[in-house]
Amino acid sequence: MRITLRIVTFALFSTLAQPALAVGEVSCALFQDLTNLHISADHFLKHANSGAYPQARNQLRSALDKLPKPMIHEQLTNAGLIRMIDPLSNFVDLQERLVQRYDLSTLQKTNNLANQLSAQAFVDRIRSDIESLGCREEALGAISGDAPSGGGKGNGITEFVRRVTATEATAMSFAAIALFALGIVLMERFSSHRKRLAKRFPCAAPCWVMPHAAPEVSARAERANFVDLSQLGGKIRMDHAFEPDQMLQILVSNYTLDAKVIWCNADYIGVKFDSYLSIDDMMFVLASSGNPDVEPTLPQPEQMQ
Repeated sequence: MRITLRIVTFALFSTLAQPALAVGEVSCALFQDLTNLHISADHFLKHANSGAYPQARNQLRSALDKLPKPMIHEQLTNAGLIRMIDPLSNFVDLQERLVQRYDLSTLQKTNNLANQLSAQAFVDRIRSDIESLGCREEALGAISGDAPSGGGKGNGITEFVRRVTATEATAMSFAAIALFALGIVLMERFSSHRKRLAKRFPCAAPCWVMPHAAPEVSARAERANFVDLSQLGGKIRMDHAFEPDQMLQILVSNYTLDAKVIWCNADYIGVKFDSYLSIDDMMFVLASSGNPDVEPTLPQPEQMQ
């Protein structure tokens, strides 16, 4: 029990001591969204220049909606990445401005504004900044020239990670550790109880053993002796051999016990009682062990049914 408590204490301390995000790491949801924003921005510039990627505007708008600047500022601050706040905020502002120009004017004017602001160079430069960000889980996506899956809406894994905040993850860890600790404690208590019931005591209690026969069958009782006894069963020395799994009735002291043969050899059988003996009953049998005054009297077969 003490070992179990030490393990649980160590696990709880480790959970408390572990930060939700290490210094220099952002959430993987933020990393994925920044990756999608970069891809969408690159596709939007290609669309403004050549008309390719006709869905680029909607994808960029969706990516921007997932990245409010206060959230970026908070996560970068918590991760100790203060230097990244301005570049990424400026990057988001640039994309907002280009989308606004696209919505209010023509594709050509949008391309002209992008060239005027050196938007493509900014997109290429910000790529290395995004790639340098680390997250605790394996990155959910990599920066590439492929369009974001689901039209920039993110996949189910991204949405799941987004919902599981650091607080929720810590609470889940506590719940898992508590359930684990409870399971260990219950197993140890059951094991301790089982060991107590199965503890064997040497004895020399005479007994009668007979097969558990049907009422119309006259079974023959065999004289035998318990050589050890527990609340769960015992070891009996006898001349007659029984088969494993055979059901028996055993008369010892003042008790008639139903039991099953677990093992047997030429001289002994091991039996398991159908209902375990109370500690008082077992101590009575042990106290009377070898006492001729409590020699069990062989009953008639119908008395043992």
